[in-house]
Amino acid sequence: MLRFALLRGKTRISIPKTLASSGSLPRPHFFCSQSHRSSIVRDLTDTHGFPPEAAETLAVLIDPKWRMKYPSVLALFRNYGFDHSDISSILIRQPSLLNASADNMLKPKLDALACLGMEGPTLVQVVTRDPFILRLSASLRLVPCLQCLYRFFGSTERLVDLLLLQRGAWILRKFTPNLEGNINILRQKGVPDASIMRLMLSRPMTLCRDPADFQSIITEVQELGMDAKSSMFIYGLITRAGMKKDRWASKVDVFKRFGWMEREVAELFVKQPKVMDSSAERIAKSLEYYLNQLGWTREDIMTYPSLLFISMHRRIIPRMSVLSALANDGSITKKGVLQALLLSNKNFMAKYMAETRDQTRHVLDATCN
Repeated sequence: MLRFALLRGKTRISIPKTLASSGSLPRPHFFCSQSHRSSIVRDLTDTHGFPPEAAETLAVLIDPKWRMKYPSVLALFRNYGFDHSDISSILIRQPSLLNASADNMLKPKLDALACLGMEGPTLVQVVTRDPFILRLSASLRLVPCLQCLYRFFGSTERLVDLLLLQRGAWILRKFTPNLEGNINILRQKGVPDASIMRLMLSRPMTLCRDPADFQSIITEVQELGMDAKSSMFIYGLITRAGMKKDRWASKVDVFKRFGWMEREVAELFVKQPKVMDSSAERIAKSLEYYLNQLGWTREDIMTYPSLLFISMHRRIIPRMSVLSALANDGSITKKGVLQALLLSNKNFMAKYMAETRDQTRHVLDATCN
């Protein structure tokens, strides 16, 4: 049940904490009278055919100022094949659409999707997946981005596949006119389309950067030794694009303090770009622990670079208290220790519980709890 707090004769709408905290229902920023809300509920059920529960939910989100607009919005969605459940799902997440102009704001966007072959159930799927796209400017973002993506994928089916993925529509939000040119730059460099699509999903803002800046970053990543055809190339691109040159240099300097050469740092980056996402301080602490306290070598880190961004306090140090005991009595090799640190908690427990001596089992339990 929705809760209400009275304030000077008006009803202040209060969303249950469980819904508000989950992000499933936005908190309204307006006040309405109880009679207004009851009137909206009756209108939604009697005139527009919404089930009572859905009508109660939507009525909470309708600002009294929107009374003249929302009926045309509801009618427009129904005309394009959206049922009550779809409409409720869209408007609960994007309630401002209730105040949109159905003919001038929403219809052109739905038509733009339909013109590219997204009609009927497909249109409903795409919009309900991320209704924020209906808030984007049709002329500046939605239409030019959809046309660009259609040219890239070559078919409506593949474009729809992208938009239905988690975060698939984020490229529409981040779109700039630089997108198509940057895609062409990557293709000219030999980057596979599958990698370009992963970049769209993981970091669309990188793909929409200024072309000259984008070209410069690509050149830097290639000069570090990364092959454009490698599946790791785009991750190197993301890491380098997200970091100013002075921050990059400060991290390279940390490695140098521990005896690394720039060539070795570049090789490490090529193998696992994510190592350079860690702060200089975190890299220094990790290298201090592995190289000085445990006595491991640079070659060990080069072989297992993921060790540099796994949490020291939540995983590495607790597990080492167990693995060191096994290593001291010869039950596990150094290579085995390195590999064990990369296992998931479930696999680590399954593999080492039976092998761990009784006196160290309490340490292992603490590690995985």
